[in-house]
Amino acid sequence: MKNPSLSEQSIPERIIQQLLSAAKSFTLEASLDILIEASKSTEGRSDLASQNILPSVLELIQRLIDTSSGALLLSSLKLLRNLCAGEIRNQNVFIEQSGVGVVSSILQYAMLMCDPDIVIIRLGLQVLANVSLAGEEHQQAIWRELFPDNFVLLARIRYFGFGEDWVKLLLSRICLEEPYFPLLFSKLCPVDNSKDGEKVESEDVSFSSEQAFLLTIISEILNERIGDITVPNDFASCVFRIFQSSLSIIDFTPICKCSLPTGTTAVDVLGYSLAILRDICAQDGRHKDISEDAVDVLLSLGLLDLLLGLLRNVEPPAMIKKALQQAENEDRSSRPNSLKRCPYKGFRRDIVAVIANCSYRRKHVQDDIRKKNGVFVLLQQCVADENNPFLREWGIWAMRNLLEGNLENQKLVAELEVQGSVDVPEIAELGLQIEVDPKTRRAKLVNAS
Repeated sequence: MKNPSLSEQSIPERIIQQLLSAAKSFTLEASLDILIEASKSTEGRSDLASQNILPSVLELIQRLIDTSSGALLLSSLKLLRNLCAGEIRNQNVFIEQSGVGVVSSILQYAMLMCDPDIVIIRLGLQVLANVSLAGEEHQQAIWRELFPDNFVLLARIRYFGFGEDWVKLLLSRICLEEPYFPLLFSKLCPVDNSKDGEKVESEDVSFSSEQAFLLTIISEILNERIGDITVPNDFASCVFRIFQSSLSIIDFTPICKCSLPTGTTAVDVLGYSLAILRDICAQDGRHKDISEDAVDVLLSLGLLDLLLGLLRNVEPPAMIKKALQQAENEDRSSRPNSLKRCPYKGFRRDIVAVIANCSYRRKHVQDDIRKKNGVFVLLQQCVADENNPFLREWGIWAMRNLLEGNLENQKLVAELEVQGSVDVPEIAELGLQIEVDPKTRRAKLVNAS
């Protein structure tokens, strides 16, 4: 099917003539191609800004929305993107001419299609990203237009280039530098299609795949910018509540060999919220002017008790489990195993990582772990485990942090005595032995000497 003629699209003649004149061409399609190429250079953008061509491009885009002229729309957006790249005159005109509203309409049009137009969405966001670099006034104009509804729509579309730096910067601003993560996360809650798309109000905890995906991206952003971002306390407490909620619906019975992402929404929410907590706790208290940082907030919410409890109730690493099985073969009266299985590959490691980061140069955390009998629990983690890659390294990091500058913890570890041990060659190579408590049937790692 041929595209409608220009007259059928009702594009004003003045717009067409200005573009033809600027490009020194005879057709609109060719003119757009020429101007796109010219606007790739600083000189070209400056020249087009002096001709005040941007208002015509904006109006052209408005006329092309919801038409079959997809090629013209794409070319117009590419030209607009280039014009706004570092040219302050064009960036200012974009705001003055309500360019944010025009691009917002384009984004809504593309996102609400049965098959969202990923190319148009990407181009529209690139335009906004270029304009936002002009300063706070431009950023605020974009923010007022897009938040929260358009951001929610964007978050529900998961395949339009989330790996690109400018998208990560946008989400970083929304979720990590501004206090909007809880609102955005809540607006992505599961939708009940039987109620005309209304959000479900239920006592049962559930998560949507969009929420899981948002956590995936936020986890990636935080890990990449771990030294640059001071996580807001509200963000930290929100992630902790998400982690708690996910624990309440996880089935710890099946054996899972999958790493994140597993494809199971609840498990991915659990894993990525735990990964975010790990990186939050990697903040080393460098901002001394803050009376209570995010780690302190998490500790006050019971993070340490929750994680130590999980470590005690999840099946031990394979080496420790092997020792327990040896002991149980000698004691037929042992109780049946009621320990939980890891819901994904690396779950135990991630728990240890959070505790390890929490205890770094925080003596009150070191002392608290000792008082909660957590030192022995963490000693068990200093082993290799195929279901928890790098568990040994995180376990050693945890023990290093627990012992640094803490004489009480150092004395406790030095005075460990073996009271009935089981030999496992892999552990013996580390200079350790496994002690099995005859009452609880739980294992502890102790010094072999």
